[in-house]
Amino acid sequence: MTNGGGSDCGKSLISIQSTCRQAPKKLKFHCGISTEKYQKVDKPENNYCRYDQNYTKGDFMNSRKIAVIAAVVLAAAVAVFLTHSMTAKAQIYMFNPVGTWYGNAKPLVLPNPLTEVVMIPTFFADGNVIANDSHETTNPHTTAHGRWYATGPYSMTATFIWMNLDSKASNGLGGFFKIRLNGYAKLPNQDSLAGTLDVWFFPPGTDPLDPANKGAIFAGTFGIEQLRRVKAE
Repeated sequence: MTNGGGSDCGKSLISIQSTCRQAPKKLKFHCGISTEKYQKVDKPENNYCRYDQNYTKGDFMNSRKIAVIAAVVLAAAVAVFLTHSMTAKAQIYMFNPVGTWYGNAKPLVLPNPLTEVVMIPTFFADGNVIANDSHETTNPHTTAHGRWYATGPYSMTATFIWMNLDSKASNGLGGFFKIRLNGYAKLPNQDSLAGTLDVWFFPPGTDPLDPANKGAIFAGTFGIEQLRRVKAE
């Protein structure tokens, strides 16, 4: 094959063609960079250039393959970039309640045996939540445990449960309470939270993790007057 380092590359087109007695007409001889490839036959007594048609087709197909692969790689890179950008935006604009909060809630419908609940929930970055409240001794129960997730730029929801304690029960369990917290940030900052608490009581023998709350007794909805994020001072 003629190439950039071959002896023919310094010659003019006419002189190259003159060495190829059987070279086809309309020859595009550009020292190996033409789309039509020619192979030099290394025989002094038969000084001619032979058209290598198979090489031309193969070269064309390889070029197409390279172009297709490049297009696929480019499309994949664009998709990854767009996905990353959308994910980053979603993360930026989702409410972040991570930290410990202090506040109170009151029943929206009276009468209710609980006139007010003071609470201290803590939301963790991994989605877990724990909470304590002011009735852990008057209505003996454990610390609440559960999960939270953001539902929008300024809103979140959490579900947590605690065990009611009964000293007369053989296993010490008096049932479960399940709380569904729906909160939203009170602007202009995100360090104050309002919302509601929906409360269900699950007697012993029922499943507090049942999403349909089968067998549970609805204990009312409480309005969160204000939760404030605890800050380092």
